[in-house]
Amino acid sequence: MGGDFHWVATEPSGAGRDILPADAVLFGNGRQALYAVLMEGRRRFGWRVCHLPAYICQSVVQAARAADMECRYYRALPAADESPDWPPFQSRHEVLLSANVLGFSGLDLVPPDWPNENRIEDHTHDPWSRAACESRAGYCLVSLRKTLPTPDGGAAWSPLGLPCPSPEALIPGHAAAGQEKLAAMLLKRHYLSGMAVEKEEFRAWQIQSEAAMSIQPTSRPLPVTASMLPHLPWRRWRVERARNAEYLTDRLLGSLTAPALEPDRREVLPPPTPRRFPEQCPFAVVLLCRNRRERDRLREALIQRRVYPPIFWPLPEEAARRHPEAADFAARMLALPCDFRYTPEDLEEAAEVIREFFQTEAG
Repeated sequence: MGGDFHWVATEPSGAGRDILPADAVLFGNGRQALYAVLMEGRRRFGWRVCHLPAYICQSVVQAARAADMECRYYRALPAADESPDWPPFQSRHEVLLSANVLGFSGLDLVPPDWPNENRIEDHTHDPWSRAACESRAGYCLVSLRKTLPTPDGGAAWSPLGLPCPSPEALIPGHAAAGQEKLAAMLLKRHYLSGMAVEKEEFRAWQIQSEAAMSIQPTSRPLPVTASMLPHLPWRRWRVERARNAEYLTDRLLGSLTAPALEPDRREVLPPPTPRRFPEQCPFAVVLLCRNRRERDRLREALIQRRVYPPIFWPLPEEAARRHPEAADFAARMLALPCDFRYTPEDLEEAAEVIREFFQTEAG
C-alpha cells in the first residue's frame, strides 16, 4: 500500500466527462497553475502579498515565492474544531489562498471579509467536492496527479470568469520529467503484475521525475494526460475512496480507544461524523500519534509490512515558528492511502499492523 500511482487502463466509454470545468486550463503540474494565476493577478490586479495556510505543501510556497509574492501564514489545520484564523483583508494588492487540505475542510474555505476576486482555492485533495463545484473564488486550481493516475497535470479555472493564462506549449524540460514519471508508472504496473521488474528501478524513476517537476516556465501537460482525462472514471473512484476511508477509520478507532493504550493525543481523522459524502471525500485517513518518535516507529513498522504511509509535510521555517500547532500536526501525522487501488483486505492488513504496534506499546 502507498506510493505513487501505477499505470491504470482508461475506459473508452467517456467515464471522465465533466472531470474538470469546461473553462479549465491545463498545466504541467499544480504548482505551475498556481504560479500562472499569481503572475496574472500580479499583472492585472497588482497582487504583491499572498496569505497561505500555515499547514501547506512546500511546493505551494515555492510557487508563490517564484511569483515574487511576500508570503504570510495564517492558522488553519485539517479537521480542526475551529475555523481558520483568517487574516483581515487590508488591500487589493493582497490575495488569500485557502486549501481543502486532505479533503477535510468542506465548505469552510470562504473568509467572510475577503472579496471573491482576491481569493484562490486549492482543491487538489478533493477536486469534486461541493466546495469546489460551488466555488465563487476568483480562481480555483488542482494538481491532477494527486487523485488521478496521470503522469503529470494541473488545472486552473475562474468561477468568476476572470482571465486565466494558458501555457503556450509543452516545454522540453517538463516533457522529459513527465515521460520519466510515465515510465515509472508503467514499470510499477509490470512489477505489481509479477513481471521481472526491480522495485528500486521504478522508484528511482519516480524520485527523479518528481525532482525535475519545475514551476517555470509553465508548460502544457503530456499529450497522454490530456487525452486520458475524459476516460477516467473519477465518480466511481471517488465513491471507492470515501467507502475505503470510512472502513479504515472504523477499524483504526478500535485500536486507539482501548483503555490500556493511553489514547491521549492519539487521534484518527476524519473523525466519525454523519456521512458527509458526496459533499466531502477524504484524500486519506490520518493517524495522529502522541509524538514524532512514536510516529516514526509506527511508520517503520508499517514499511516493514509493505505499507508505505506518506507524511504531509515539512513546513516552511517561518510557518513552523509562527504556528507551532501546525508544526506539531506535521510531526505527529501519518497519512494512510485509501484510494480505489485498495480492497478491504488491504485496509484490514494495514489496520492489523497498527493494532499490533499499539498493543506492543502498551506492554
